[in-house]
Amino acid sequence: MESQFTVLGARHNGAGAMLSAVGELSCADGRLDEADALCREALSIAEEELVGAERAEAAAVAAAADVVHAANTGKGAGAAPTPPEIVEAALHAAGDAESRRVDAEADVYARAASLATIARLAGRIPEAEALTRRALTAGEKVLGPGRTELSPTLASLGRIAMIRRRPEEAEACYRHAISVDETAAAKARAETNANENATTTTTTKKKKKKSPAAASFRHPRSASYLFAIATVHRRASRDAEAEVAYLAALAALESVPVSYEHLDIKVNPGEILHAIAAMYANGGRLSEAALRYERAIALGAERMRAAESRNDPDQWREASVAVSARLCHLGDVFARQGRDGNAAACYLRATTFSENNLGREHEHSVSCRVRLTAAGGVPACASGVGHAAGVMLDAVIAGEFPRMSTPFKTAWGPLGGGGTTSSATSKRAPAAANANATLEAVTPAAHHGRERASKYARATPSPYPARDAGERPGSAASRGAGRCVLYTGPHTAALAW
Repeated sequence: MESQFTVLGARHNGAGAMLSAVGELSCADGRLDEADALCREALSIAEEELVGAERAEAAAVAAAADVVHAANTGKGAGAAPTPPEIVEAALHAAGDAESRRVDAEADVYARAASLATIARLAGRIPEAEALTRRALTAGEKVLGPGRTELSPTLASLGRIAMIRRRPEEAEACYRHAISVDETAAAKARAETNANENATTTTTTKKKKKKSPAAASFRHPRSASYLFAIATVHRRASRDAEAEVAYLAALAALESVPVSYEHLDIKVNPGEILHAIAAMYANGGRLSEAALRYERAIALGAERMRAAESRNDPDQWREASVAVSARLCHLGDVFARQGRDGNAAACYLRATTFSENNLGREHEHSVSCRVRLTAAGGVPACASGVGHAAGVMLDAVIAGEFPRMSTPFKTAWGPLGGGGTTSSATSKRAPAAANANATLEAVTPAAHHGRERASKYARATPSPYPARDAGERPGSAASRGAGRCVLYTGPHTAALAW
């Protein structure tokens, strides 16, 4: 980097780009002070470049206007005509100046957004909001309003509004982000359909029936934004609206087209189901909560196996910690139902996963052991009910239920707010019956009857070394530990599209 400064100069925009890249790497490593200094300097260079580019563009446009005027009118009788090459060169120079200004505005947008992220992570929320608005203004100026590239910046503004306890503003930002992405995705889909229709042969093809979910959402980021909107409603204790948004988030993930799979989607079906289950449990809908927790556990275990196949220990531990939290919460549901054997089986496996990954002395591991003791300890797990529940849980974790191998199908009932196979839940009217139909997520048909576990399988052992017992929650080594905290839910305004 020093050699680049020597060649280009410390205030050259190329040096600013290098500073910005290094700052983002420092932010990823958690060195926020270093990242802040680097990205702040990079933004300063970009703003200087933008000022210079705007002045150069104004001068070039004025010069081009003079040349064109002279070519059209002449400078007086007997004056030589302006050669067309000079007119073309003047116009070309004006175009180059405009391109330089557009590039400078794009740099300001990107670097202001990076610095806003760092400020938010560092807890400087007012500064983060000002920088995010600065980035959004620059982005709309260079890209135009309604461009899908601006969607993450709108979402960042929504997160900041949530932190500053402005839920209505947060929801408006997330809705705007959804609108931007879905409009772009619909346009792309229309173009794709037009191309397919243009190249269709005379061969008769059977038309595929489109699912309502696929017709509602076309962009994968919509799932993350809908999940955030559900969080807004949950924190405001509007569970009916939150349920609709959660189910819509599941529908959005289900309808993700292949062309968007390269995007980093911030939410997964297991996380959404975990949130739905926590909401149901808090509302006393324990049987429904248990179904969602079981499904979330199966999805978490699937993520563990996928991470192990990729030899990714960090992702494996993150998924394992999530499974431990979900097992613990499922045990809480069983305990509230008076099913101590089932609860003990859940707590035992939650303890195993937590101790393998967070260490025996971690607060979550201690909490799991305390709950296990209250439910009757290991003897309760060895009893008839506890043993049977353990066999079922181990089969779920081992992936022995084929119908649970995909995110949106379950062997034990539908995932949405409609009916389930239990008589208790079949009497309940859907919580979101009066919610806007645009957000209603259509769930697959129930597959009635439980599949029996083919064999007894012990809790999955960790293929990676256990965490040191002395690691504290929040430390770099125990990253992901925050996922063990009981899900407290989400917060905001009504869903009216």
